[in-house]
Amino acid sequence: MSDQTLVYGVTVAAGFGNTSISYFDFNFGDFITETVYITFPAGCAGQVLARLEFNESPAYPTSDGQWYDYDNYVVEQAVSNQPTTGMWRAALINTDIFDHTIHFDFRLNYVPQPTSTAPSGLISL
Repeated sequence: MSDQTLVYGVTVAAGFGNTSISYFDFNFGDFITETVYITFPAGCAGQVLARLEFNESPAYPTSDGQWYDYDNYVVEQAVSNQPTTGMWRAALINTDIFDHTIHFDFRLNYVPQPTSTAPSGLISL
């Protein structure tokens, strides 16, 4: 179970056949990202592409040129081996004649803080 959930609805404007990439920065701070759910609404039908990037590099899917492409579907992406800086962004393409809103649901855990190992004060008898 995660400590916190952050949900973003990102509307990508109609592209009318244009394949230019739109970006949306999340940058929510220092957390361990456990899972990301990406919700594609009905109507995307292969005309809306999305991927998650970390530090401006493809993270999910992992290779440049690969995209999630779904219609009325929720992608559940487990996250591993990512820094805790929260510097995520969405890369989106919409070639449709309609705007579409893709939801990104981040399940986050707090970064553990180091514990002090300093000795306790002296006690006189």
